[in-house]
Amino acid sequence: MKKLINKLFIKNLKEIKIWQFYLPLLAMANIAYLSNNFFGWIITLVFFLFIPGYLLLNLLKHEIKSRWEISSFSLGLSLLLLMIGGLALNSTYLIGLKQPLTTINIFIMLDLMTVILLAFNKKKKIKLPKIHFSLPKEKTVFALILTFLPFLAAGGAISLNNGGPNVLTMALFALIPIIFVLLIWRKNLESLYPYAIFMIGLSVLFSTSLRGWFITGHDIHHEFSVFQSTIQNNLWAVRTPSGDPYNASLSITILPTIIAKITTVPAMYVYKLVFQIIFSFGLIPIYLFIKKFSNERKALIGAILFISFPPFLNDMPFLNRQEIAYIFFGLLMLTTFTKMAQKPKIILTIVFLISIMLSHYSTNYATLGILLLSWMFYKLLTLKLVVKQPFDLPILNLRVIILALFLTFLWNSQITKTTAGFEHTLANTFNGIIHNKLEQSNGVTYALFSAKPKDPNKILAEYAGNKASQVRYFPEQNLPITKLGKIVTQVVDVGTLNKFVRAFSAKALQILLLIGLIILFIKLRRKTTQQATYSYALALSLLSSLVLITVLPQLSVDYSVTRLFQQALIIIALPIIVASEFLLGFFGRFKVYIVAGFFAFLFLHLSGFIPQLLGGYPPQLALNNSGTYYDVYYVHKGELAATNWLNQQNNQKLLVADPYARLRFLEYPFLKQHVVDPVLSKDVSAYLYHDYTNVNKGLYASFLSGNVLEYSYFGLKKENQNLLYSNQDSQIYEK
Repeated sequence: MKKLINKLFIKNLKEIKIWQFYLPLLAMANIAYLSNNFFGWIITLVFFLFIPGYLLLNLLKHEIKSRWEISSFSLGLSLLLLMIGGLALNSTYLIGLKQPLTTINIFIMLDLMTVILLAFNKKKKIKLPKIHFSLPKEKTVFALILTFLPFLAAGGAISLNNGGPNVLTMALFALIPIIFVLLIWRKNLESLYPYAIFMIGLSVLFSTSLRGWFITGHDIHHEFSVFQSTIQNNLWAVRTPSGDPYNASLSITILPTIIAKITTVPAMYVYKLVFQIIFSFGLIPIYLFIKKFSNERKALIGAILFISFPPFLNDMPFLNRQEIAYIFFGLLMLTTFTKMAQKPKIILTIVFLISIMLSHYSTNYATLGILLLSWMFYKLLTLKLVVKQPFDLPILNLRVIILALFLTFLWNSQITKTTAGFEHTLANTFNGIIHNKLEQSNGVTYALFSAKPKDPNKILAEYAGNKASQVRYFPEQNLPITKLGKIVTQVVDVGTLNKFVRAFSAKALQILLLIGLIILFIKLRRKTTQQATYSYALALSLLSSLVLITVLPQLSVDYSVTRLFQQALIIIALPIIVASEFLLGFFGRFKVYIVAGFFAFLFLHLSGFIPQLLGGYPPQLALNNSGTYYDVYYVHKGELAATNWLNQQNNQKLLVADPYARLRFLEYPFLKQHVVDPVLSKDVSAYLYHDYTNVNKGLYASFLSGNVLEYSYFGLKKENQNLLYSNQDSQIYEK
């Protein structure tokens, strides 16, 4: 049977025109939506996430042969086309179309865009790849295990959401490093590496993104509110009265609106599910980029290092706009070091710079800073080093960087009017330097050289003002010591051990980066190329950026040091791996396995697996129904019931609640806008809202100096209040 299929469909397959193949698929994508079932929306989504971008890429005569590279570029270009196409459709509001972003309008736009791209490709032909109906047994087994991982993650999250154990997530976090080491060990599995990165990344993201039956996380609540505004009005508001920069991110307004409309996926799960799938596939360009300078094994280690870093493990599912921006940044780097003709490379470079700009303001500012610094470092390096082999690098062209700066100014300052936050950061940084006032987040404590951050008690005292005596800082509590932890404690204190490993991991990565840069500089002097010199300049610029955000005031408060390091890892992962292999060189041909083992251990600890086994460390959301993230960001059913009751009162009274309780008022913008922090509230008639943590732990929380601080507040005495509403998760009083 297999031979017959090969004979009929594979061996006799001739080249056909692109439009002959993709036009029927376009029709199928439309019909699949109309079928209104689970498999239907998957077909529709996959088509529009890859095919428009593929058709655009095909017009550029790129000469790229790797299927994974073509797929990665196709995804990135499709995401941009969805945002640009949606923006163009949204602009029809100016000519009288009051609700341009309806489902039928979106499908008309997407179909028209695809047909136009097919028309431009009408003379081009495509030869479908040969289909392999069987894989070696070992590859099949590994592929099936990898495919199982996201389901294990989903099951673990659902178990915790229902108050069950974390066994499935613990099993997942144990399996991932084992699979990683086995993939490194079995060299014949290298063809599975991109798929492995996709599945491992997705499972890690799912373990956090699927926590909670409602929107869970920090920035995602604000992201979801601008998304809801867009999808409910079928219109994206170009400007908001407050100049909200979130609203200017098309990645969380127009893009999710289009995805929700063409798939009928519930809005909440566009963020919790679909965006995580997209971002996981967007990890593959990181692997492909590192492979340009090394080999498959080092590229896999680099991708796993990216996945093992704390922001990825704990925060990325709550930063959907940044996820999309990271995809574009990875593709920008991949474009820079992919050999292709000058014209398509320049076009792709500008396209991905624009994509970052439209996706996330902070990542865009960071990218522009990195490019400017790398341009300067390159010029300094080439004063002494003679370039022997020219390599076309458009982002070394100052005109391209200036164009990106101009477009950023146009988009943020003139079109969306969202530069207030950036201007505030610059002003506070400048004032901090002038007045020697250092404002830093706790994230800088992991840096090699940094000032000691301000005492949380002092931060709270300054915040509370004349109520400082009524506020007491409550440090995050550790997990109880387990039986295994008690055995380990006989040798070394578990709490101290966990803190040491975390601090050592952070310091070790920075030391390895410095050593790696020294090694690469020595190699650079021996064999100089424009490609190698610029990649080194990029690494230096990222190192400089990390130093600046650490030592300068305010920067680490407004933009997380660890999030910048996460972006930097796309480039600096390779120097870190090079240094690791150098230091472990005495293991000879086994050094790659030892290096892989080190990063596997890093994952086990940073993911929370080892601290969960031992205790003595703050609980992580993916593994526990406790801890600061759970207290602050996890939304309970009873909390939403209480906010619904408040909304039904239709009363204009002041609403007193801690700042993070606002996350429970997502569906009621009016209530959310009129929330006053109890510490800052005056003694006037008001509703007093207590969320789950207020009720069950007596704790409040505020975001101060770049840190989430939990504290007790003794200024609210329930016996003096009139209880109006109560359930197991919330209470509402009248004061």
